[in-house]
Amino acid sequence: LKVGIAGIGELEAQLKKKVQSLQLENNIQFLGLIQHDAVLKLMNDSKIFLHTSQYEGNSTVLMEALYCGCYVFSTQGLAYRAVENLTILENKPDFVAAIKQKLVTENLQHKPILFNAMPITAKIIMSLYLPQVEENVT
Repeated sequence: LKVGIAGIGELEAQLKKKVQSLQLENNIQFLGLIQHDAVLKLMNDSKIFLHTSQYEGNSTVLMEALYCGCYVFSTQGLAYRAVENLTILENKPDFVAAIKQKLVTENLQHKPILFNAMPITAKIIMSLYLPQVEENVT
């Protein structure tokens, strides 16, 4: 198992200490701040994307991970409907159990998921301003 943690945050020092205490330095790499295109490359090379943010003002990262073919585990959803390959969880034990099950029981294959195409998004936005457009939104 290889893990990359992109970005920086308040808990970085604690996480690094935890990784050292568990002797997981060969499995978990702290990548720091990296360019967006490098993040997308990592996602394309990954099978699982774990997103535990308690607040996400813009869910673009989830859509990017899904489109890169990752199985996404997150505290945040994208819609009021189920989204293929997106699992919403609330606590650490649920994350651990769900990811373990996914890794052990399934042959993880990259399958890009397009959450929303731009033409549909444009029609939805237009329907907010022009009610007659709403009937054509699919």
